[in-house]
Amino acid sequence: MIVRDLEHGIELDLALPILGKLMSIPTGSKNHQNILVALDFITAVAKNHVDEILEIPSSLDDNPPLTILRVHGETKRRMAFIMHIDAVSNNTNFKIEDDFYIGQGSADNKASIALILTLIQTERFKAISKFYTLDFIISPNEELGSLGHHDSFKYLSNDLDYVFGLEPSPCEGHLISSRNGNRWYNITFQGIASHAGRFDDPSLNSCHEASVFISELMASFSYSHEYRINVGHLATNTSGFNTVPEQTTLKLDTRFKKIEHADKIDLKINELLLKNSFRCHKTERMTFKAISIADDCPPMEEKKMQGQDLGIIENLIQKYEHTPLQLIHSGGAADINYFDARFSKLDGLGPIGGKMHTKDEFMSISSLKTRIFLLNDLIEQLGNVRRDYYVFKRNTT
Repeated sequence: MIVRDLEHGIELDLALPILGKLMSIPTGSKNHQNILVALDFITAVAKNHVDEILEIPSSLDDNPPLTILRVHGETKRRMAFIMHIDAVSNNTNFKIEDDFYIGQGSADNKASIALILTLIQTERFKAISKFYTLDFIISPNEELGSLGHHDSFKYLSNDLDYVFGLEPSPCEGHLISSRNGNRWYNITFQGIASHAGRFDDPSLNSCHEASVFISELMASFSYSHEYRINVGHLATNTSGFNTVPEQTTLKLDTRFKKIEHADKIDLKINELLLKNSFRCHKTERMTFKAISIADDCPPMEEKKMQGQDLGIIENLIQKYEHTPLQLIHSGGAADINYFDARFSKLDGLGPIGGKMHTKDEFMSISSLKTRIFLLNDLIEQLGNVRRDYYVFKRNTT
């Protein structure tokens, strides 16, 4: 099906059924089987409207592939759009109330996929896509950090002119110019198990050591808008009274605007883990500690936009959404953090949404329509302004 009239709402007649189909598939990040079902649906819709569909295997055997819908342009210039099919739960419930499409997973991020699957079917898109080779990149596990695909992100980032993230735009319709990075740690403290009442038995409480570590780490850093340290999980191998726990596990979540903040925190973590506050009174053994990094996502630091590029985006936001452009910082990390581009890098170009990761998550239906228009114009106008940089493939030998 080809959308022939973008100006009279026909795009929503196509986009909303696509979104409904995606919402009907439970795609919690660990639901690999249904994520593959959703990816099969996406590629079936796209196959007659793109030049190439790439599936890049994960470096972790049990994860689904990274999917790329590629449209070949007439130049060597490249532009990428980043999105994901997974959600934080297997929710399939949704409803429409006035302008709001409500359901967990709608704004984050299935509406953006519906947007792209509609965009590529328009006749106008077929005319403007010649300006760039376009990669529409779909992660199967963004909510878990896209583990297994970081090397592919780095490879796909080579020689990009522009990269745009299709994470939902915040409620006010702002775009995201910078994001926090995150570094997630798994830390294990190993002591000696014993009966809590037998004072003469060998005993070393792993939870006590973990508690001192947390206390000293938090005391080492004052409150800051530049970074944050958070204990997300603390558990022992026991669950009640009468025991001295042998093992304590800790999940530590650090967020930061700049990589030097991450490295400063990392240095303190490792320094504190070398210390021992307790030892077994009987054997003199000290607590054993093990640390591993579960995810290490760099920050998306603000990239100063070229004047013409900024003007184009400002004008398009004003034209379609009747609001001045505002560039904001987001506290969450996203796949776009791993990418770089020669000219511009922005996130939040997906439809406007809010209450992410809750049952009340919503997406503005009217913004789904305006963002289709906006992306069409953006590709075309950036193509025109960069025309002097082009090296046309048909003129090369």
